[in-house]
Amino acid sequence: MKNPSVFILSLCAVAMLSACSNSNETPAGAAKDFFASTESADLDKFTSHLDGRLKELALSKKAEVQKNLQESKVKIDKCGGIKNLTSTYAVSEGATSTEGYTLIEYKGECPAEKQYLKLVKNDKAWLINEAGPNIKVSP
Repeated sequence: MKNPSVFILSLCAVAMLSACSNSNETPAGAAKDFFASTESADLDKFTSHLDGRLKELALSKKAEVQKNLQESKVKIDKCGGIKNLTSTYAVSEGATSTEGYTLIEYKGECPAEKQYLKLVKNDKAWLINEAGPNIKVSP
């Protein structure tokens, strides 16, 4: 990775969501918890959903990550909050990684978005290993 700062900024910028799940036991639950920590701009909870090198990078750039979390929170608030999250992560028996999308639907006028995430299983918990840019979804 040429510029880790750009990657962590991208991760923060694209993770603009909320949810109600309290379980990292499934990829969908981990994604929802991750997005909820983004909406609340809670740095400790946000980093707790990251895997290894990504977590280390975020912790080494706390001020930058916190600023981006705040910006994400402002965007979510302007969109009226989250109406619904729908995740599509296929996991076969014994799998330790998966990738897929979470569809984010906002309560306000903002268009829905799809967020790519790659997750890895670590000690029974699923953690975010990689994130891609949001993709706007046409109504």
